[in-house]
Amino acid sequence: MQNHTKISLEEIENAIVARDKKDAEIDRENRIELVKKGLRLIQPKKIIKIDTGKVIGVPNVVNLIKKEITDSDTIIAVEGESGCGKSSTAKMLAEEHETGIISASDIFRYLTYSKLKDQSKKIAEIIASLEYKLNNDRIYLFEDQTNITKDLHSQLHTHEIDLNVAHVASRSQAQVIGFLSGEILRLSGHVDKKIIFEGRAFTLDFLPCDLRVVLFADVDVRAKRRMEQER
Repeated sequence: MQNHTKISLEEIENAIVARDKKDAEIDRENRIELVKKGLRLIQPKKIIKIDTGKVIGVPNVVNLIKKEITDSDTIIAVEGESGCGKSSTAKMLAEEHETGIISASDIFRYLTYSKLKDQSKKIAEIIASLEYKLNNDRIYLFEDQTNITKDLHSQLHTHEIDLNVAHVASRSQAQVIGFLSGEILRLSGHVDKKIIFEGRAFTLDFLPCDLRVVLFADVDVRAKRRMEQER
C-alpha cells in the first residue's frame, strides 16, 4: 500500500511538472503573439510573491495580502501555478472586500457557450454586449440583463465547454484582454470597490494593476494537495 501511494504521488508530481512546462511555453507564445497584435505590456505598481507551501491555509494567505494592500491600491491581480490556491485565494479576497472576481476564464467560457448555441454569432459582437456591473453590492459579468457570473455558472462549467474553451480562447485572447483592460479601468474610476481579478501570467501582463500577487509552491506540496483532493 505504501509503494502504491508513493508511486501515485510521483505520478502526480510528474504530471504537474509536465503541465508547468507546457503552461510556461504557452504563456511565452501567447505573450509574443499578443505583442505582435499591438497589445502593450503593463508593469504593475507593486508585486508580492507568497509561498503557499510555507504560508499554510487560504485565510493566512489572504491576511498576508491584505496587509500589503493600501488605500490607493484599487486594482489587485492574483496569479499562480496549478495547486497554489489561486482561485480559492481570489475568491476569499473578494469576499473579504465585499466585491466580485473578474476572470478572463469566465469570459472565454461564456464566448464558448454562446458559440455552441449559435455558430453565426461573431466573437466581437458577443464581447461588445458584455459589461461588468455592480449588483447587490457585488461586481458581476452581465450581457444585457443576464447575470452571467451568477445565473449561468453551472452552464459554463460543463464537459462540453471544457472541451471547446481552449479553441475559442485561442481565437479571442486579444479581444478579451482589450475588453478586460477597458472594464477594469472603468470600474476603478466609477465603483467604490476593490477590483479583484485572477488569470494566467501572460494575460495579467497586459492589464492595469496596482498590486499583483504571485502565488507559488514546491511541486511536492502541490502534488500532495492534489492527492488529497482526489481522495
